[in-house]
Amino acid sequence: MACSRRSGAGGIVGLVALIEQHGEALEADLQREYRRSLNELASGRMSFRILGLLIKGLPGDGTAMWRAARRNMPKDVKASLPPDDFWTPDRDLLATIIDELAILAWQPTKDGNNGRNAPKPIRRPGVKMPGESKYGSDGISVEEFEAVWSAARDGESVDPHAEPDAPEDPEGDAPSGEG
Repeated sequence: MACSRRSGAGGIVGLVALIEQHGEALEADLQREYRRSLNELASGRMSFRILGLLIKGLPGDGTAMWRAARRNMPKDVKASLPPDDFWTPDRDLLATIIDELAILAWQPTKDGNNGRNAPKPIRRPGVKMPGESKYGSDGISVEEFEAVWSAARDGESVDPHAEPDAPEDPEGDAPSGEG
């Protein structure tokens, strides 16, 4: 039986729950993607089985259904890494462009001229770098990239993964780490 991938329930019961919860978004997606309508289900021109197949064929994100479901999602789930099947060729191309721009911004800096502190690439699902887990551990956020990019334009070098400087110890009684 067809299974609603967004509500967790299966079969016709799951489809009915999905229609009740996100009917307007589903209607918009059916119109945009297939030029079909939920009215076809009500009139008998479309079966629940076909509706389930059409829903399964919708893109994983960017649809009205996806946006409606994300609005109700807990923040910790929104921030988690997406499954591998959400990494599409166009996303890979965008990541490659960003990686190359980061290198271009880094090259004219002092670090770039000396070949050190190269920018880290964006993590890609399924690509394992030496010493990293499946998704990597050294990817940078958009904010970190913007900081590196801004610094590079100003001729500075910034390591987005560097530890923040420790606050100064005016009393001089903190351990120095030498011993």
